Amino acid sequence: MKAILLFLTFTVSFSFAQTGINYQGAATDSDGAKLVDQNISLRISVLQGGVDGTTSYSETHNTTTDQFGLFNVVIGQGEVVSGTFDSISWGADAHFLKVELDASGGSDYSLVSTTQMMSVPYALYAENVSLSVDLDSLINSVEELKSDMNIITQFFGCTEPTACNFDENAVIDDGTCEGLIGCTDSNSSNYNPNATCDDQSCNPYVGQFIEGGMVIFVDVSGPKTGLVCSYNNYFGNWTSCYDYAESLTENGYDDWRLPTKEELANFVGDLNTINTFLSTAGIETFNLNDCQTYTEYGCLNHYWSSTQCNSTTKWFLSIATNSTNCRSNEYQMNSRPIRYFDLNEDH
Repeated sequence: MKAILLFLTFTVSFSFAQTGINYQGAATDSDGAKLVDQNISLRISVLQGGVDGTTSYSETHNTTTDQFGLFNVVIGQGEVVSGTFDSISWGADAHFLKVELDASGGSDYSLVSTTQMMSVPYALYAENVSLSVDLDSLINSVEELKSDMNIITQFFGCTEPTACNFDENAVIDDGTCEGLIGCTDSNSSNYNPNATCDDQSCNPYVGQFIEGGMVIFVDVSGPKTGLVCSYNNYFGNWTSCYDYAESLTENGYDDWRLPTKEELANFVGDLNTINTFLSTAGIETFNLNDCQTYTEYGCLNHYWSSTQCNSTTKWFLSIATNSTNCRSNEYQMNSRPIRYFDLNEDH
């Protein structure tokens, strides 16, 4: 298993008891998974002058990651390979930190990174310079350290995927996680009463206004798919109703069409509920009257489908009797354009 070491930060640690640089990192494998509670070995080198510069000092460490894949070592207190840590001339040139890792804890090291040490540890640098420190240089070092700290904070954040403020870029949890994501619409079939912030995962439902119309049917086998109806009926023979639906552009959508015979049957049982939502919204309802409301050529509660019986007749639905039959294309009746929707992310 190839491992990757994500460099987080190095901080200066100096006291009368010890001299060194505290170094913290997170070890992950090639897929980005954290290597938790695992013995690893490191070879850390300080290079002078550039990424291919002279090795001023080199040491190895054997350590164990914690439950978050993190580890801590002190540079300057490892098993010395070459050089003397206390003799590094920090002020003589630019210095680079080269980190190599063996995730199995052995000595087959792989290069992880070589990065410039932008802020020379002042306490270590002071050991090798006179007491007459240039004030401007000291100020610059402080400003560089502030810049490094700003970069460091980018690795901290909420690492809980179900929290409202989850940060996918965070490596170390900083205890700021709050709330619970989920569907907050109580009308939806997957409503979560414990959710405090909506994650756009709610399943659609009959009566909801989305996708350019109002939902009249939801496919229970795929609850993110279904049908919406347009806002108006259209009365005429089959050809005129078909042409009207195919040419309709409404609420930004232009893929309206007549429903198939099967699609009409899918939602006819819910038409009382559907009409309640349409009426409340001030939108024309489906005509549920029997043939007492009719024109010279046909009933208003008959609705055309796009399904063909033969070249001169098409299937229609009688809403009053919930029955289907064939009728001549020249017969006039109502129609209601619909469109199919699919809210799945991979659609």
